[in-house]
Amino acid sequence: MTETGLFRTLAGLMLTLLLAACSSTPPSMFQEAAATQAHLQLAAAYLEQGQPDIARQEIDTVLQADPAQPQAWHLQGLALQQQGQGELAERSLRHALQLAPQDAGIMHNLAVLLCERQQGAEAGRLFASALALQPPSAQARTRQALAHCAATPSTS
Repeated sequence: MTETGLFRTLAGLMLTLLLAACSSTPPSMFQEAAATQAHLQLAAAYLEQGQPDIARQEIDTVLQADPAQPQAWHLQGLALQQQGQGELAERSLRHALQLAPQDAGIMHNLAVLLCERQQGAEAGRLFASALALQPPSAQARTRQALAHCAATPSTS
């Protein structure tokens, strides 16, 4: 993401928060949901910029408010993976998958991590499950990761 893209993301998030404040729906529920989404989007943007430490600050804010938020656990796993903390990343991604067992994105990212950790058999099962949940138009990335993983030596 470029600086312009990050600026647009931040501007969009500020607009979302402003609209949430002006909404006629119950303010606390709508504002909390908007704030959660804003923090998750910021975390994702920071991860794209290779800034997992800052991303984790945003993720921690979400998890303090809602420890059952699967996308926060998902992003935390990705941040930990970027920081080279494979075991903690795996725990976070597994927890995210427990909270959202039909989320193909979480399955894909956990499978990639397991492949990196040379657990190819389990990674292959997760890739297959992710593919079963994805529409054909969204399968290219997962198929490519599966092929790469299958070509990588595994200890399992």
